[in-house]
Amino acid sequence: MFRHKSSFRSVILTKLTENHRQVIKNSFNIFKKNGVPNAHNIFLRMFKEYPDYKYVWNQFKNMSDEELSQTPLLWKHATAFVFGLERVIKTMDDQEMMILMIHSTANQHKSWGLKKEHFFAMVHLITDILMEEKGEPDEKYAIMEAWESFYDVLGTLVEY
Repeated sequence: MFRHKSSFRSVILTKLTENHRQVIKNSFNIFKKNGVPNAHNIFLRMFKEYPDYKYVWNQFKNMSDEELSQTPLLWKHATAFVFGLERVIKTMDDQEMMILMIHSTANQHKSWGLKKEHFFAMVHLITDILMEEKGEPDEKYAIMEAWESFYDVLGTLVEY
């Protein structure tokens, strides 16, 4: 699908509008106030809702829900998740840098065997946390749409 850099560039800029990027930046500022605990909670919820996702990460595949909630490995993963997300979001004001970061992030996740479906699971998990943190229902649609676009871009790039 993406034979040229301009192809994935076009996908990123078409699906991830300036408005989406602004909503993501604003909502991430709320998320990161409790960033690592929020991310930890996301992964606990993800593994509970999608137990087979544990097999994507070898270190988690044989752990019970209780073991997952207590292992330092999940806290380490949550920390890496927050820093990785922040690394991409900080570039959203610079289109060229953002494109490079998103492409790099997608390639990294592809090398770990993640698929588009794994990214879609994150949409409702992260927006649920944001709604708990922010609690303004009138913004929920914009937040969900923006994060869905972001994860759709990552998932699309991972598939190709």
